[in-house]
Amino acid sequence: MKYFLLFPLISLSFLSCKNNINSVKESSANSIILDSIISITKENSLYTNTVDWNNFREEIFAKYQDNDSISSLQKPIEYMFTKLGDFHGFAMVNGIQCKGVIKRKRKVSYDYENEDYVTNMSEIYQKTITTTEIVSTILYDSIAYIQIPMIINNFGNDSLNIAYTIKIRNKICELNKHNPKGYIIDLRANIGGTMWPMFSGLGVLFPNMELGGDTKDGKTLYSKWSLINGNLHVDDYATQNMPNIDCNIQIEDKKIAILIGRYTSSSGEAVASGLKGQRNCKLFGEITFGASTTNSWFAITQNISVNPAIAYYMSTDYTAHTDGITPDIEIIEGFNFGKLTKGKVIDEAAKWIYLSK
Repeated sequence: MKYFLLFPLISLSFLSCKNNINSVKESSANSIILDSIISITKENSLYTNTVDWNNFREEIFAKYQDNDSISSLQKPIEYMFTKLGDFHGFAMVNGIQCKGVIKRKRKVSYDYENEDYVTNMSEIYQKTITTTEIVSTILYDSIAYIQIPMIINNFGNDSLNIAYTIKIRNKICELNKHNPKGYIIDLRANIGGTMWPMFSGLGVLFPNMELGGDTKDGKTLYSKWSLINGNLHVDDYATQNMPNIDCNIQIEDKKIAILIGRYTSSSGEAVASGLKGQRNCKLFGEITFGASTTNSWFAITQNISVNPAIAYYMSTDYTAHTDGITPDIEIIEGFNFGKLTKGKVIDEAAKWIYLSK
């Protein structure tokens, strides 16, 4: 069975596995846990063919030193993800995210290793988790604007995902009362979380639409994503089967601009991938963060899970997004989280909507 859970980008230092992990006297089980983590990763990782697992397993265990604490898993897990080159994958150990340390080489317009960039990502994360508000408004008298923010995974709390879905749908329906000429969907501050309420919320605009999916080989779909009656389906599986709100949106003749940027990550990139190439849609902004992989979730114990990247996102035109999502119209602009509806990207998106027939 496939599990498709897209996790928030929380790989910044303030949530790193290098923070102290609460000691737990589980030394007798730690080596068994580590062996399970290795086996699951070998079986499912997108990068499984890049290493010789017989030797690699020995290398990982060489990093393991049983110190009577669950923290003995830290170094071998970090080493495994580092050597695999799995930038997006991680393990959760007692609520702490453990990731590899990977130097990426990217052809982008911004300095993704700059301290200010990391600080800004952290600030967006902190600001986003303090509110459940979704910004929406009418711009330029007749363009509907809605921000789709990061929505944190809340495992076992379906009611929260449903609440977000309804909130997004209601915001769009309120905007529709103004009979907008077009729509702007802003993903620039969406640094991840769960894609389910994001897509299903937008299902009021696109109730039935193929979204592509993800791929292991870069040629064929590993899993297929689609909106059916407003609800997101992965293959034949839907976590939500909510009745779609019918607010009589006539989208066929509307232009939809999707805004992406350097901080758009993980599930934000999934939404961008699903909308890229769709009829009347165009992406504006910068190449995204580059965490454009599906992470699958495997529980080892109640407090430990491993979450390797298992596939790249793929749009409906079969473009595999191996390092972020590329906009249709690139616009370089320092993103200002405090002024979402101002700036060059917004202006260019609005111009496209107005000038398009």
